[in-house]
Amino acid sequence: MYVLDIDQLTAYLTDMLETDPILSDVWVRGEITSFFESRAGHCYFTLSGAGSQLKAVLFKGNRFHIGQLPKVGDSVVAHGRVSIYADQGQYQLYVDFISGDGVGLLQLQFEELRQRLEAEGLFDLSRKRPIPELPRVIGLVTSPQGAVLHDILTVLRRRFPAVEVVVSPSMVQGAGAPESLVSALERLWELEECDVIIIARGGGAPEELAVFNSEILARAIFRSPVPVISAVGHETDTTIADYVADLRAPTPSAAAELVVPDRRDVKAAIDARFEEMSGWMERYLDERRVEIERRCARLKHLSPTREIERHQRSVEMLQLRGATAVRRCIEQAEHRLESRVLQLQVLDPRAVLARGYAAVETVDGKTRLRSAAAASREEALRIVMSDGDLIVRPSGRERA
Repeated sequence: MYVLDIDQLTAYLTDMLETDPILSDVWVRGEITSFFESRAGHCYFTLSGAGSQLKAVLFKGNRFHIGQLPKVGDSVVAHGRVSIYADQGQYQLYVDFISGDGVGLLQLQFEELRQRLEAEGLFDLSRKRPIPELPRVIGLVTSPQGAVLHDILTVLRRRFPAVEVVVSPSMVQGAGAPESLVSALERLWELEECDVIIIARGGGAPEELAVFNSEILARAIFRSPVPVISAVGHETDTTIADYVADLRAPTPSAAAELVVPDRRDVKAAIDARFEEMSGWMERYLDERRVEIERRCARLKHLSPTREIERHQRSVEMLQLRGATAVRRCIEQAEHRLESRVLQLQVLDPRAVLARGYAAVETVDGKTRLRSAAAASREEALRIVMSDGDLIVRPSGRERA
């Protein structure tokens, strides 16, 4: 036998309620019969049915999910979890979303998830990435049996056949479809080749499109390493996947139109760009040619060749002047030499002798006699004449 105190029993019941799969995620319909808003911003109200009542609380932190607060007498549908308020020992509904009755359950679930994910920032425009203008590889998540695959491939081949498409097949409706879609996305991520991913499905009933309102799919799209295009249903259909994706396409075929350009437009753009680049290059080359010619002219003006030629002419002129001066010096020297030769010839003693004179000197030629008194009777004398010498011996001395 177990004996529990009040706190233990309350804790036990709280644990049972909060771990119950239904009571921890429950939708409740009822009429509001009392409503009170505290100064702190929390809302306390009572939901009443045909024969019972349920206390409920909407904390301030969850009010941003709600548009207009309900009032007494409203019939509503509330979402939340059932737990025990220990202070008063009563169970109550802790509400995180509430809406007017008459809205379908799928729509209520859609609105609750949409508002919660929006509050977390999964729909922020600032985090949405641009779609590549010309992707090389496109990942495609869709059913391999549906017409959607054929429609998308047909549009891509018509618009830009060079693009590569990697198809990752997936369920697009029914039980297990959200998990299948997430697995298909993850397979494309593992390839690390895709520049963009399209998640596509054709039109259908809201129940069939509900898989694209799955929270696990929304979070998978949010963490995708490459941009994601959501192309689900028709233009009037809107899913949570559309809000999270980087781009929403109204239809699968429209997604194919958006993800690649028309090859004719690309060719026209390339041709126009080529013409623009050709004109730019031609102008650039003309400008460089003019600049080169200007610099060549400047270099020619400043070229050392002209200076060298000028100095070379100066050297040639100096050489000519030097040669002329040398010839003049030589000629002057020759004239002076001839003059000196003539002078020497005039002063040459033999020239005097040639005129009939003779010179008397001792035989050894050391002494030339200038007077008859200087001659010795015993010593021979040399008579020097213009055509030869005579050796004589004086026999006496007579005065002529």
